[in-house]
Amino acid sequence: MNIKIIGAGPTGSILGLSLASLGINVDIYETIPLNILSNNDRSYALTHSSRRLFQRINIWKDIERVTSPFNSLSIHDSSLNVSKVFDLYDLSLDNLKHQAIGWIVDHKSFMQVLLTKISQSDYINVINQSTSILDNYNYDFSFAADGKFSSSRDLLNIKSASFKYSQACITCRVLLRGAKPFRAYEILRSEGPLAILPLKDDVYQIIWSSSLDLCKKRMNLSRSIFLDNLCTALPKGIEPDSITNKPHLSEVEFLLSFRMFKKNNILLGESVHSIHPVGGQGLNLSIRDINQIINLLQKKKENLCKYNSLVRSFSKQRYLDVLITSLFTDSIIRIFSNKNPFLMIFRKLLFVSISNIKILRLLILSIMTDGIYHLPSALKNKDL
Repeated sequence: MNIKIIGAGPTGSILGLSLASLGINVDIYETIPLNILSNNDRSYALTHSSRRLFQRINIWKDIERVTSPFNSLSIHDSSLNVSKVFDLYDLSLDNLKHQAIGWIVDHKSFMQVLLTKISQSDYINVINQSTSILDNYNYDFSFAADGKFSSSRDLLNIKSASFKYSQACITCRVLLRGAKPFRAYEILRSEGPLAILPLKDDVYQIIWSSSLDLCKKRMNLSRSIFLDNLCTALPKGIEPDSITNKPHLSEVEFLLSFRMFKKNNILLGESVHSIHPVGGQGLNLSIRDINQIINLLQKKKENLCKYNSLVRSFSKQRYLDVLITSLFTDSIIRIFSNKNPFLMIFRKLLFVSISNIKILRLLILSIMTDGIYHLPSALKNKDL
């Protein structure tokens, strides 16, 4: 079996390594030099669904070495001034034994691990040139992992629904004082969410959402005044000392393709779904796509699955998780980024329910860390 992948970013690289673990020959096409592709200051929150795939293809130990685990997650509604901390005992039994709710990894270290593994594989060939998704006569399947502005999606004439949020986000790394060790924070604010993700040595990745105009104004501030502004948005007791890299501004867009494939051409990752960064679901959703692909190709190698049913099975089995996760993150923004009095009442009741109903915490955390299809096993034998 021969497979083509367009794009050597995290999604394309993880797919390539996953296919290689099955002994499948892979050509990865990427126009950007790999050293430049790795040079990005963003960070990712990896969940247990991603951890399981990395264990499956035997690269988790290498990835885990460059991650920073967090064992608690604080959700704070700044308008109501109410909080709830999720801890390890809100996890399913299977996830609890790993003693982490999730792991934070910076893009550069993450890509270095992936690209090193790719260079060591006998099954993967990286080709530094452009290609068309339609040029696949030498391949059994072609996968497009070329991002939310996917030219492959356009060539396949696959329609999508998309819109820009009224928010943009600033990402930067900040040295903080007063944050609880090994804790991640999601502060839900009327102007947009603020995520605080632990890296190493009291350095945190900040993902600060606000209106595009306000974000642009903040980008033009001096570093000292920027930190003063950030201090007013942080939880009480947490104070910023310094910025350790150059802040980056990006607009936030929602995108959901109506189809995930056409013939033997399959869209993957942000070419299918691009969602708001709240909750850190984007890359993990892509990795769950990859896990399902591996499940189906494993069946194909064992002659338990036909070619013409494989792509249909993939789309059928993945689209519900993609749809629910996309709508879930969109709903968080719409519910918490305003001060509608009826929604304020709903939010207050929600926090009361989360604080008092253990199974609700388990369900929320399971959806965030595993996706919807893992819920039955998360509930099994759990002491509620």
